[in-house]
Amino acid sequence: MEQGVISNGTSKFMGSLHDYHEVMKIKVVTVGDMSVGKTSLAVRYTKHEFIDSYNETIGASFYVRSIEVSGKTFLFQIWDTAGQERFRSLVPMYLRDAKIAILVYDVTNMDSFDSVNGWLKDLLANSPANVKIALVGNKMDLPNQRQVPIQTAKHFASQKNIAFVETSAKTGENVDRLFSMLAEMMLEDADTLGRQISSDTTVSTPVVDVRDVGFPIRKRCCKS
Repeated sequence: MEQGVISNGTSKFMGSLHDYHEVMKIKVVTVGDMSVGKTSLAVRYTKHEFIDSYNETIGASFYVRSIEVSGKTFLFQIWDTAGQERFRSLVPMYLRDAKIAILVYDVTNMDSFDSVNGWLKDLLANSPANVKIALVGNKMDLPNQRQVPIQTAKHFASQKNIAFVETSAKTGENVDRLFSMLAEMMLEDADTLGRQISSDTTVSTPVVDVRDVGFPIRKRCCKS
């Protein structure tokens, strides 16, 4: 087996070239009103858990999980921002170098959906020009309490040319699908992402192989 030295710019690794692979880091930021389930989505995806209630997020929380798509490994670094109005001024700081923004609303709360347009304007004003944006309607497991018709959200996402999916952090429905979609969206930018060399194929987190899953790549909408 071929042996060699691999460098990530600061450290060198000795051993079989087959043992090492590149991991591309992706900063993901969640935004949206409080209590829509941003933390629950992050925890469901990274820890496969659901907790009925959380303390309010102060500033932002941080979660990590890797995913493999089309032979490339992406490390999602998820920044779960607080939804309370008093912390909203901090959100632009987290968005500054984000690759992906997840805009979450609660399908059982029309007010949270009404806030989506304001959040989207903040995203466009404070994120990099090539940020990928996904609109996520959470709590789809509560059909009897639904206030936001799925067609209404789909129409909004289509108008703004952003990705859309409904999820349930409680049951896990569509949560993996959401992040698989985001990984597919990042393939076009793979050559520009920051990399690190790892000999741990799990990058200390579960790896999901979605090479056979296809999702449309949506372009970022304009600022107008």
